[in-house]
Amino acid sequence: KAKFSRITDKPEVNESIYQRAKAMLTHRNGTNREDMYLLDRSSGHVIGEQTASKTDYEVVYNDSLQNAIKESKPYSLISIHNHSTNIPPSGSDFVSAGYRQYGMGIVACHNGDVYVYEAGNKPFSGKLFDDTVEKYMKRGYTNGVEANIKALEQFEVDYGIKWRRL
Repeated sequence: KAKFSRITDKPEVNESIYQRAKAMLTHRNGTNREDMYLLDRSSGHVIGEQTASKTDYEVVYNDSLQNAIKESKPYSLISIHNHSTNIPPSGSDFVSAGYRQYGMGIVACHNGDVYVYEAGNKPFSGKLFDDTVEKYMKRGYTNGVEANIKALEQFEVDYGIKWRRL
């Protein structure tokens, strides 16, 4: 729980993020499915959610999520979803955050790792990010987490993304 206390400067928002992460990790334990919540950045209230996706390794945007995005101001939402693979935010996560103009994204991994991220000042494709991860895998970073972190570090410089592991 201590990891979540320093995500934002608002204790009530941090508590809401923690509660959603705990719910996702409990609900999706032992599966490869992802849940997602969209929270109001200033209050922490849940604005949209998807907890019934039947597709492995991705969030399917239902009406609740789509309506939350439509009805919210740009950069006023925090997205939080889980990764059963324990990898940091993916290229698709950054693309989605940029396209949907999230103020912040959070990935809660099933091993307890938590990542906070924000899209950068230059768009890129998920495929470009995946190809960069693959490049680092071929260079000897055989652990998927390590290869993803190397790609994140490169994209910080090249595309202005922000990320941190709590």
